[in-house]
Amino acid sequence: MSEPLKTVAIADSNPERVLHLQHTTNHWNYTCAGIANSALEALALVQLYKPNILMLDVHMPGLENAKILEQLIPLKTTAVVLIAKESDVDLCQKAMDQGAVGFLLQPWDVAQVRSVLQTAWHRYQGELLLHQEVDALKDGLETRKLIDRAKGILIAERGITEPEAYRLLQKISQDKRVSMKDVCRAVDQIQMVVGSKTKNKTTH
Repeated sequence: MSEPLKTVAIADSNPERVLHLQHTTNHWNYTCAGIANSALEALALVQLYKPNILMLDVHMPGLENAKILEQLIPLKTTAVVLIAKESDVDLCQKAMDQGAVGFLLQPWDVAQVRSVLQTAWHRYQGELLLHQEVDALKDGLETRKLIDRAKGILIAERGITEPEAYRLLQKISQDKRVSMKDVCRAVDQIQMVVGSKTKNKTTH
């Protein structure tokens, strides 16, 4: 279940638009997390307060939007919705390819702002969940490979069975309070440094 939209920040150097957006967000009971007058202020605001959504003027001074998006998107804390004009649609599309999740075209009304923000927030949460699932699958695959390699090293070096090797790795993980992944990586790294006892024996 997705989280409700609660906090919105505004990054726009136009005072009239800022007042309009503040009024609109207050109308829908969203909390304004802050206002930025430049791209660098917007980045600092997001890093500090982590608002659900940052409404970013597509022509925000101080830093090209392509550059600020490169810094904002990897934070994975805030959805970016662009404030733009009809003539900026192509620019908005490029920004969405970088990770922005929506754009609001002027002129707008109160209902339109809410619709764009809610849609963007829902989409953003869905994308975050998808990325988390992909990362979890990648991490699980990497961990399984490390476990198999570590078991193979213990079997070869200690002459124990596969279940015994796995239990030994589990015990080290529990005793040292570190993840199985880290234990197996350490076993692999140690084996790379000191070499294989079995291999050494066969060379003498």
